[in-house]
Amino acid sequence: MRVQVQKWGNSLALRIPKPFAEETTVRDGSVVNLAVARGRLVATPVTRNSGVVLADQVKSLDWRARKAEFACRLPKGAVIEVLQKLATLIAPDPG
Repeated sequence: MRVQVQKWGNSLALRIPKPFAEETTVRDGSVVNLAVARGRLVATPVTRNSGVVLADQVKSLDWRARKAEFACRLPKGAVIEVLQKLATLIAPDPG
């Protein structure tokens, strides 16, 4: 979906369409982490999750051997952020 960027004071702003907000945890007054990843703006809702992904173990992680259990369902934005970070770690070396 295309949205128009508009001037807001000395900054730029964009509106989050209602269907996008409804699919995430973003509500009026929500806080998001804003980052640039591979030339793209990424806004990730700040949540109260206390879990972590151990990046140094990603390539050799065996969920069954570690008897990992489901803890909670993350918001879609958090999943996207983790997948983007993992892609950087496990992508083949271009050189």
